[in-house]
Formats: sequence, C-alpha cells, structure tokens
Amino acid sequence: MAMLIFEEVKACLPDRVENGLWIKVEDGRITKISQRPIKGWWGYRRIRAKGKLLLPGFVDLHSDAIEKEVEPRPGVRIPTDIALFELDKKLASCGITHIFHSISFADRELGLRSNAEARKLVEDINRLRSKLLIKHMVHARLEVSNLEAIPILEKLVEEGKVHLLSIMDHTPGQGQFKELSSYVNYMHRVYRRDYREIEEHLEYKLSVKERAWKEVVSFVKKLVDKGMVVASHDDDSPEKVKAMKRIGVSISEFPTDLQTAEAAINHNMHVCVGAPNVLRGGSQGNNMSAREAISRGYASIICSDYIPSSILYSVFLLGRSSDLSHVVKLVSLNPARAVGLNEVGSIEEGKEASLILLDEKDGLVKLISCYVEGSQVLNVKYGNSHAPI
Repeated sequence: MAMLIFEEVKACLPDRVENGLWIKVEDGRITKISQRPIKGWWGYRRIRAKGKLLLPGFVDLHSDAIEKEVEPRPGVRIPTDIALFELDKKLASCGITHIFHSISFADRELGLRSNAEARKLVEDINRLRSKLLIKHMVHARLEVSNLEAIPILEKLVEEGKVHLLSIMDHTPGQGQFKELSSYVNYMHRVYRRDYREIEEHLEYKLSVKERAWKEVVSFVKKLVDKGMVVASHDDDSPEKVKAMKRIGVSISEFPTDLQTAEAAINHNMHVCVGAPNVLRGGSQGNNMSAREAISRGYASIICSDYIPSSILYSVFLLGRSSDLSHVVKLVSLNPARAVGLNEVGSIEEGKEASLILLDEKDGLVKLISCYVEGSQVLNVKYGNSHAPI
C-alpha cells in the first residue's frame, strides 16, 4: 500500500480544525499526526498540502443515486456494470469513500424496486465491490407490505450481502404520505401507474398491513439479535420511535417533524437527515427542516439521499455558522459509528486513511484528491491551479 506524508495541511480533527499539521500514512492507516515536520520520509510520497484542507472521507448511509444511474429515465435501462463504474467515480468526486446503496424491496411498486430487480442489483453490487474505487455496501430497504421479500432478504443477509437494513411503510395516512392524494400523485408521477392500478395497490397494502407488521417485527428482532443494524424510515411520532426502539431499531431516517426527531435522540437513536434538505433549506415533502433539526441537536447524521454532490456542499453551508469539526462528524464519524465501522470516519492515529483533500480558494470548496485506505483513487485539476503531486 502507498506510504504518504501530508505536509503542512489544515486538518479537520474530531474536536477541532488545526493548521500546519504533518500527517503520515502507512499501510492504509494514519500512523502519525504531528505539529512538526516528520523525519525519515524517504520512500514516502510527499504531498505538499499547505493551504489545503484535509477531511475524513464521507460515510453515506442512504443514497438512492444508483437507481437513477441504472434507470436515468422511466423504462430506459443501463447495464448495471456500466452504471456502477460511472457512479463510483462520481461518488469519489463528491468526497464519499464509503457508500451504502439504498436498494428498495417494494415489490408492488414495480420497476427497479421489484423483488427480482432489487435482488439482482444487490448481487451485482457485491460482485463488483472489489473492482471499484471506493467502498460499496448495501442498505436494503424493506416495505412492510412486501412479505415476499423477507425470505429473499434473509438469504442475502446470511450471505453477507446486506450491510444495513431499514423498514419503511408508505401506506397513506401516516409517515411521508399523511394525505391520500399525495400518495396517489406520487405513484402516478414516479411509477406512471394508472389510477385504477394505484387503487388496487392501495387496497392490497391496507389488507395486509396488520399481518405484515407482525412478520416484519419478528424479522427485525431476529436480525438485530444477529448483529445487523436496522433503521426505521419516515417516523412520524414519538410513539412510533418508541415502538421502533423496542424492537432494536437504532437509526431513525428522515423523521417527519422535530418532536419525533427529539424523541429519537432522547431514546439514544441516531437521527439521519438528507443533505438536499440542508441545501434547499427545507424538505421536498414539507416535512422537518434538516437545518433546524441539526441546530437543535436533533440530528446526528447527514446522508446524500438522492444527490451525492449535496453532502459536500451541505457541510460547508452549515460550517459557515457552526463549528466545522462538529459538522464534519455528521457525515463521517457519526454514521461510521452508527453502523459499527469503528476504524473509519475521523483523522486519528490508528484509523483507516480514507481521506479527502480540498481547495478552499475562490469561495467555493473543491475536492482535489480522494484517498481510500491511503491509495489515491481520484486527483482533479481545476483551471490553472494544480492538485499536489
């Protein structure tokens, strides 16, 4: 593996941002952080990083981007191998070194979210993982009415092909779709279903809901007992949070209001919000403002959700008015800890050297290099300013 020394770099450490540091990387690990020049650098690649900012690589627990890469327009499919290799480069350029692809098992919603298509996508990601630039994991999302997916997911988990599970309930009247009309419009717009088909789909979801929840709860408890991290999606009340906590759920994704997010934090759960929400200043679905949740201490993780590039810019938008080292933890150390990746997520001696180097000139933060376990996987030159050699 590469041996590196970052010279005079401004580094974001877990508790502060410090200028003029010398950081040594050996065999994929950070082995020394010093305020003085590191001696004995023969054989090391020296990165002259004065004026540059070094951050831990981002750990993104929820990204739907693979769906748009595989199916950029409804019914238009790109081979998974091509889609994944191209997305891999994009993710590295966004500072993401550990990605959890959100693959939805929501059979009757059809398309890429059918059980067959979702399973194939999980298999393809696992088949290609070792050939890609960054580290790719699978976040399997189970729609509670999709009972047929449970045995499929059980097998994938046993095979080590799923690394995070979340449960979601898109039945109208709660969660994301508090109004029936919003659910119908969503299904019509996104999946191009006619209204009769949507009505039949809804009747099915309502008919199996009670039985489905019992089976899903049993499934979740079994996985938690085996060490799987489980998240809940679109929690809409403190009561829902309490129920999820009781069955072993440890992450609340996109709670719909501040009261629910606060309840999750009070139950020692991680709360995940979306970077697009941070950038836009509000939720696409008129739910909780991510910025407000973060400012109140009701959110501990930021994910890219559906725009990989949003995660980098959300960090620096928040960093204008908050401590940057605290904000960076929302996209690195906190998500890493939430899923048990204890060797990544921060610039500390002994940790994995998955890092990103940034240029802060001209008022816009630009990523110039990305490293995964000490290996440079991306190097970018902008105009006349050159990245370190």
